[in-house]
Amino acid sequence: MYNRPGSGIFRGVVLCLLLAAAVSLASCHAIAPIPRVVKIGLVGSFEGLYRSYGYEALYAVKAALAEWNERGGVAGHPVELVALDDSGSPEQARRQPSELAADPDVLGAVGHTLRHTTAAALAEYARLGLPLVSPTAWTDTSHAGWVYFAGASHLHEALTAVEGAGVGPGARLAVVGGGEEWQMLSAWWAAVMGPGDPVPPDAQAIVLDVPPDRAAEWAKAHAGLGVPLAGGSDLAGDVFPALAGDAATGVWVGRVAVQADAAAREPFRARYAALAGAEPGPLAVVAYDATNVLLAAMERAAASGDLTRAGVARALRETDWQGLTGRIVFAGNGTRAEVDVEAVRLPPARE
Repeated sequence: MYNRPGSGIFRGVVLCLLLAAAVSLASCHAIAPIPRVVKIGLVGSFEGLYRSYGYEALYAVKAALAEWNERGGVAGHPVELVALDDSGSPEQARRQPSELAADPDVLGAVGHTLRHTTAAALAEYARLGLPLVSPTAWTDTSHAGWVYFAGASHLHEALTAVEGAGVGPGARLAVVGGGEEWQMLSAWWAAVMGPGDPVPPDAQAIVLDVPPDRAAEWAKAHAGLGVPLAGGSDLAGDVFPALAGDAATGVWVGRVAVQADAAAREPFRARYAALAGAEPGPLAVVAYDATNVLLAAMERAAASGDLTRAGVARALRETDWQGLTGRIVFAGNGTRAEVDVEAVRLPPARE
């Protein structure tokens, strides 16, 4: 029997068709959910004396993020950056992890951009359960599980610099501002001294184990000693040479070495130069590797169904990443198991 429009049977058929279409649409949404935006943090010195360090890391992190997002993000999730300033201040550095942790979409961080600010903030990342991958040299390994270092130890950097100056193991070192770890070295004799202490007369090399501004003050005050000066990667930035002037000429600095050849480096170099209007420095290369390590861990966490801060921290333990600075694998304490450090001699100041 023909069912006229408006009849009960006709209305029932139309309702069934509409319900079927709704179920079909709901099924499509279940299969292809809207990607969740995830975030990473970067804490660095974007203001004050050390602002160049922060921006060197910033453009490197942005370069890595752009590459991942162009490939579809982390397991299909677009990634955004939250950048916070610590102004090179340990006190401000300790406050910023809480700011990052307040945003539930921030799943990990890169930072900080100086050794002393990184060291000041480590306990906060561990307390808050926020994974950190640092591009700076390390001194503290007491926060394993949450903190990972893409760089070398400050001892490795400084002693490589000392050897670059032609002073080998067994020599007597004077360490300005160093901690007790220097006195525990078995292959070297090291005397730790304060900035105002006289230099031991038998010192064969002097290690400046203080922030760049204080290292510059010391170098200027003791110019003409005739003893090689050495330090870690923090002195490789522009602050130490700018403040020390001629006293920085010939100082030996240890920094993480780039292992990739020119062809492998070129995509990063070109993208960084386009963002920064300058060539990448040594901190930029390590920050780029650190960012890639963090994003790769996020992708592994997503693949295991645990795209959370704890999941990212667990995935970081399994890192095996071939970066511009070589293979990155973490030891149980969060330090890099394999890292090559090179010694470079600072050139004369520009006219």
